[in-house]
Amino acid sequence: MHEINFNELTGIKIMPYEIDDELGNPLVKAGETITPGKLLALKNKKLFKASNPFEKRNKAVNFIDDTYFIFSQSEQESIISDFCQLIEKIKSSTEDDIKNSATDIINKIYATIIENYKKADFLSQFRLFGDYIYAHSINCTILSCIVAIKQNINQQTTSNIMQAALLHDVAKIITKDFTSIKTRKNHSIAACKILSRINYEYEILNIILNHHENLDGSGYPKNKYFDKIPKEAMIINICSFFDNLFRFKEIKSYKDAFRAILKTRHSKFSLDILYTLVNSYNYGDIRSFEGIYE
Repeated sequence: MHEINFNELTGIKIMPYEIDDELGNPLVKAGETITPGKLLALKNKKLFKASNPFEKRNKAVNFIDDTYFIFSQSEQESIISDFCQLIEKIKSSTEDDIKNSATDIINKIYATIIENYKKADFLSQFRLFGDYIYAHSINCTILSCIVAIKQNINQQTTSNIMQAALLHDVAKIITKDFTSIKTRKNHSIAACKILSRINYEYEILNIILNHHENLDGSGYPKNKYFDKIPKEAMIINICSFFDNLFRFKEIKSYKDAFRAILKTRHSKFSLDILYTLVNSYNYGDIRSFEGIYE
């Protein structure tokens, strides 16, 4: 545990971590709504951020050092190149060739994460850079994999989640249309149509179809609520939204992104999954990602 200042709590609506008193007794749970009354009750107490199994030690990191990133520059270039080739195959190749290529990418990412995720201090260490059109799908795949591992989801389901995350924007990529409202509202349906022609498994297609549905019914394409949305799709929804935050100039670091997603989206996402993402690595992840996407 380490002590925190009461002023750090002002402006927080949903608590991203547990707060204990000096004896280790819980005062506020992660995910709890912070009301004015709750704030007042905490004002004159000594407050400590509780230890949790996902929080890493605070460690001095040289952010300029290339070894900071889990995926080296050559690995990043290789994965993005493989993904670009996969997209071309989807346009023209056979079913088995496409599925094998997608599986190869998934296995490469999964193996690297399994080898390194317990050693890493910051979620930002797993990020890939480059052209948004391709890098976003891969970053979403990486984040979804980490959340699935933290949620103790079995390997087969994790593989399905990663396949869906990798291909969730395939319709946008093929049409090169990332801006029109019509494409945005229909791209999950379009992706399923494209992938169903090569006999992709229903489990993966169903995740892709529902990856923009929100718990409060404000999502698309079907405005589904709560238990009508597969958990696997909820994971991709959160991870995709989180990664997309880095396209906005106001978001300069992972800490900024954590704050933004906690402030604006808690009613739309599963809190269980949201806090798995937020607490996966150090909440104080301050590495700058300005200009991350080309």
